[in-house]
Amino acid sequence: MSKLARLTESLLTLVLVVCAITVTVVVVRRETSPPPNRGAGPQFKLVTDWQRFAKGNMILGPLAAPISVVVFSDYQCPFCKQLDRNLDSLRQRMPDSIRIVYRSFPLSAIHHESFTAAIAAECAAAQGQFAAMHTALFTNADSLGRIPWRRIADRAAVTDVASFTACLKSHSKDALIRADSADGIALGVAGTPTFMINGVKGSGALSTILLDSIARATLRKDD
Repeated sequence: MSKLARLTESLLTLVLVVCAITVTVVVVRRETSPPPNRGAGPQFKLVTDWQRFAKGNMILGPLAAPISVVVFSDYQCPFCKQLDRNLDSLRQRMPDSIRIVYRSFPLSAIHHESFTAAIAAECAAAQGQFAAMHTALFTNADSLGRIPWRRIADRAAVTDVASFTACLKSHSKDALIRADSADGIALGVAGTPTFMINGVKGSGALSTILLDSIARATLRKDD
């Protein structure tokens, strides 16, 4: 069996595991507290060339981690904020196993400060301070556009605020944001958050329970 065939077979196995977990979670929720909306549960899709999307400057977690989570996100999207909170909880439980790559997909038509927020994240990343800025942007999501960006930089404890402000005004990072969005469109991203966990693509703010189950299934598959 070729290397590509083995990889495809492994990823298909992971998709089946994820689907089984999803069905279990949906059944448990239905039995314990029937949801007001009985729509379909999370939908997953296999992306065989996912590694080409796992790039960028905005990374949380060890670079050599066995699990890569690629997230196309918008800092003014409330569901993105919830997924970020759930992923942070996952990283705390599995600190050596999770690497999160954030790609910008600002929905500027409805979130008017999201493009500038994405630039702010890139400008902080250029100083090696993405993590703190990332947290500050989500924490202050409801205030973006109403408080000065310099104040957000202060809240993120950005070391060189002057350079950060100059970066924000220079538009030097605009091309990076557009490249992220272009990759998202190529991947078929229709809304935020959209994510991939080692090639398994989904969308929405998955619960910590389901994220944990997918991550542990991925680790077992790779053992």
